Amino acid sequence: MYSFWMDAERFYTFTMPIVVIVLLVMAFVYVFVMSYTEKDQQSRGVITGWFGLMLLISLGYFIYGHLEYNAWVEQNDYIHPGIRKHSYILGIQTDEDDQLVQAFQRASSLYGNLTELDMYEAEKVTLPFSYEYLGSQEDTHYFSFGEDDQYAFRIRTSVNWTEDVREIQGWRFKLTDDRFEPIGFTREFDFFFDSLYLPADEQRELQDLSGFQMISTGDMFSGWIFGDQQF
Repeated sequence: MYSFWMDAERFYTFTMPIVVIVLLVMAFVYVFVMSYTEKDQQSRGVITGWFGLMLLISLGYFIYGHLEYNAWVEQNDYIHPGIRKHSYILGIQTDEDDQLVQAFQRASSLYGNLTELDMYEAEKVTLPFSYEYLGSQEDTHYFSFGEDDQYAFRIRTSVNWTEDVREIQGWRFKLTDDRFEPIGFTREFDFFFDSLYLPADEQRELQDLSGFQMISTGDMFSGWIFGDQQF
């Protein structure tokens, strides 16, 4: 995967731009020659022939390269600053803004993008969930914590009700090949929340939150990504 990626990226971000630049220079020379030579001069025919040949060769090369490396284009559509912190064009490194990187790394779309990328693999994560269940309002569930249970937080999800299982599950993505890291790819991400399991005998409607101080889900689970439900 890494070798293919490097070859494809070199083709699209270095070789193709160089060839295009060369063709533009040749086009300028062609227009100049055609503008300042007589129609019956042999040089016009020669320059036209060479320019046409170069266009055909370049077009054939572009078609071949695109067919060979089209998978790179498809994969690259899913990459944004939250996944890759810098990229290259004509061999020059372009760094993304740090704040932009952080914003994209907390975006709800990040999980979907990572599942489409071949250089990342997902690992299932399961952790105990010991917070006191307060009840639910529609699909939002509330929990208390603290020495005197004075704090509360909420998670918007469909709870999986069980006999006695109490746990939170998620996914963690990491690179399949560490060689991607030096070229800008994030090595691994926080846990992506997936599902919550609670004992069915705790199921109830929320009664009152007036005695609790609400804490955001993001602050409660600093190593987890809850997408657009962080409140």
